[in-house]
Amino acid sequence: MSHYEILPHTGDLAVRAEAPTKQEVFAAVLQGMTAAAEPVFSEGAQQVEREFSVSGSDLETLLVNFLNEAIGLANINHEAYSDARIASLTGDRVEGVFLGRPTTHLETEIKAATYHGLVIHRLPSGDWTAKVLFDV
Repeated sequence: MSHYEILPHTGDLAVRAEAPTKQEVFAAVLQGMTAAAEPVFSEGAQQVEREFSVSGSDLETLLVNFLNEAIGLANINHEAYSDARIASLTGDRVEGVFLGRPTTHLETEIKAATYHGLVIHRLPSGDWTAKVLFDV
């Protein structure tokens, strides 16, 4: 079972997540980021799906690029993504579908995921953990 935690951080926003798999920890960080943005959904809004395919040179870069892709698509389409179905996660690519709904606005605008203090690794228990700092 995955979960996320929104952490206090001066001037920025941090999310820490833990999950049994890499795919689930990516999704859990996305869920935390979206919860922190406090989206106001359009009345009667139906769920939308947005395909994504993101590349990166390593796991850290993939996570940041994945989150920034979600931020970019959300801004363009006026949506917020509360989950992701990750079809494939390799050493240099992550592909799948963001799941979300149309929004009227976000209470907290998240500008970007950053590399500052970025952590993603496997725990001794076998679960995965990640911590990401966001510019707001």
